[in-house]
Amino acid sequence: MSEFNYAKYLNPNIAEAEYTHNRAAEDLTYAVERAQETCKHEFVVYDEYQRLEYLRSLPPIRMCLQCRLEEHAPDLWRDGDKAWYKGILNPTPDTMYIKMNRDKIYRLRVEGSKIVNHQRDDD
Repeated sequence: MSEFNYAKYLNPNIAEAEYTHNRAAEDLTYAVERAQETCKHEFVVYDEYQRLEYLRSLPPIRMCLQCRLEEHAPDLWRDGDKAWYKGILNPTPDTMYIKMNRDKIYRLRVEGSKIVNHQRDDD
């Protein structure tokens, strides 16, 4: 018995839009990867450690606005020190930090961007 050929029944407008969407997602991923390779991370948004009473606490988070690289860290970042623990988004003298609500940071995420979750280093 031959396999059912469903392709001839697909709506061509939907199929074309789906192809365009997938191609755009690939282009976006490629652009993000290239930007993250060379970015100097000069504009960084962040939110501090948040202790929650009934849920697991939220670690500090920061994201570069230029390349969308995002970092989460163990709770030892919580003291507000901008020169945070061995992170990828290491500050330079020119780095501008802007405090931003965590939900707004989440909305800045783009598909294909890297999210780095640091673990506690007890050295």
